[in-house]
Amino acid sequence: MPTPTRKRQTPTEPGDRHSRHVKLASPAVLRAAALFLALAFASCSLKAESVNTPTERAVPTRPTRSPTGLDQQPTSSPRPPTQEETAAPLTPVADIRNLLRDNSGCRLPCFWGIEPGKTATGEAVGILEGAGLEVNQSTVDPARWVGRWDAPSSEFHVRVSLLTGDRKVLGLSVFLGGLRGTKYPAWSPAFTLESLIDSMDIPSAVGFVVQTEGEIGNPRAAPSSLSITYGMDGVMAIFDGVALRSPGGYSLCVAERPFDVAETGGGLYSVTYFMKDPQSDVDVRELPGLLGSSVDSYRTLQSVTGMSEEVFASSVQAHKEPCLVWPVN
Repeated sequence: MPTPTRKRQTPTEPGDRHSRHVKLASPAVLRAAALFLALAFASCSLKAESVNTPTERAVPTRPTRSPTGLDQQPTSSPRPPTQEETAAPLTPVADIRNLLRDNSGCRLPCFWGIEPGKTATGEAVGILEGAGLEVNQSTVDPARWVGRWDAPSSEFHVRVSLLTGDRKVLGLSVFLGGLRGTKYPAWSPAFTLESLIDSMDIPSAVGFVVQTEGEIGNPRAAPSSLSITYGMDGVMAIFDGVALRSPGGYSLCVAERPFDVAETGGGLYSVTYFMKDPQSDVDVRELPGLLGSSVDSYRTLQSVTGMSEEVFASSVQAHKEPCLVWPVN
């Protein structure tokens, strides 16, 4: 009888064990595992991104506009200023009036801090420019500098001329006034006739002239000038105005009241100051010629009216409104 054959069992190999594991990892399981890994990786990436770059909240801002009204785009560097922004602003009228109200606290022959014989040319030019005047060197005489300022309405003007030498100011002239019919004291109270005599007392000489042949559009009036000189102090002031025709001649009333040719027919409307170094040998009455100004030929007040310098000064200080009469033959 045939002996039954037993199947030989071979020992299990490591490869056989691996084959069993492969069998268990079916395609569906592999797909699920891959999907799980992908989701886990994406979750880590988002988490890392949220930690490293925190979300910022946008804050609404108002758009900025340039002086011309165009929107400006934000840049990493500051925007260069426009021409309008860099242009120097015009000096306010109030600033000029403050300087003319107290003369910067200095006493004649000092003007706004400029002292003839002491102040350097460059410093003087800087003072005028700082006050808002347009300053230029004369093309005719390099030793002269001229500064000017005009009120916006052109009702008042400031003109300053500097005479220089050895790099300093030797003398200067200051014109303050407006159109005929506009009186200057309201603009420059520190430079009125009353202020001048109040601060410097009795002048060394007073001159008076009326140009009877002058034309100002009013047959009853004529241009006139009054010069006040303080020789030892190096100061001379020439007040221009209009004299009114009177029975005895032409009368110039120097009262500090609103001036209107149509109503009063007379008064002062401008002044020009001439100042020099008191220690200089130059006569202050020569300064107008050195600065290119023309001055009328004056007669002494006493020879015209019989009024002395002392009486004239006392009348002005007492506000008695002296009227000076220029006789007509």
